[in-house]
Amino acid sequence: MDQGRTNEPLLIKFNELAEGAVERTVYALVANVIRFMDLFNVVTLWPDGEQARANLLRLLAEAGEFMDANREALANNGFHDSGIQTFLAWTTTKVEEKDGDKQSDHRVLDENAIVLTTRHGSNGRE
Repeated sequence: MDQGRTNEPLLIKFNELAEGAVERTVYALVANVIRFMDLFNVVTLWPDGEQARANLLRLLAEAGEFMDANREALANNGFHDSGIQTFLAWTTTKVEEKDGDKQSDHRVLDENAIVLTTRHGSNGRE
């Protein structure tokens, strides 16, 4: 990293994804990340692949619900933007309201796997 950008393929994909991200909707960003990382195919190798696939579909549905939500109602609840940061805060609030609606710990076959989680859900995973 001292000499500049790394040639890690996954990070290169994310750099490509980041181009024009400001103009994309939350749903498009979530769908693009899933597509760029080929997550639907990757999770088929996991022991709990069916649950992981269901979770990805749920994430897409949540992004769609956020995009369709009434902006005035969201603003009244403290969500004043329609960007990805607001979406993450909104999903965190939804989880907290459901008293921690979480999956059991998951196992993966790939040691280099990336776990997508909210900032709140990532506490203690350093």
